[in-house]
Amino acid sequence: MTEGFSEKRVHQRVPLDSPLFVNVHVDEAMELPVQLIDCSRGGVQLALSPATDKLWDMLNRTVLVTNLPRPIDPEQEGRIGFVAWISSGRFGVRFDMPLMLTEGEIREVAAEL
Repeated sequence: MTEGFSEKRVHQRVPLDSPLFVNVHVDEAMELPVQLIDCSRGGVQLALSPATDKLWDMLNRTVLVTNLPRPIDPEQEGRIGFVAWISSGRFGVRFDMPLMLTEGEIREVAAEL
């Protein structure tokens, strides 16, 4: 990521202190287990398992993130977004619609995990 990227950030990231695993669905045929690194109203940062090398062609692709904590995804239907960046086994998903939680509420969810 470039230094200028952080200047463009609209929503503050909230890091997670404990590992939380979610799934990313790419197309209908592929589901990847990933670790949730941090969350903001606008999206999430995720990390692939070291044994997985599936980041090949995900940049700008639409994905569905599932198994998120209930306060982040109340209906448990998953959050749609697109892969905005990829770097060193991690990638960022920008949600199509921002979360309806404040930064403080996201911090509360993170503290409870």
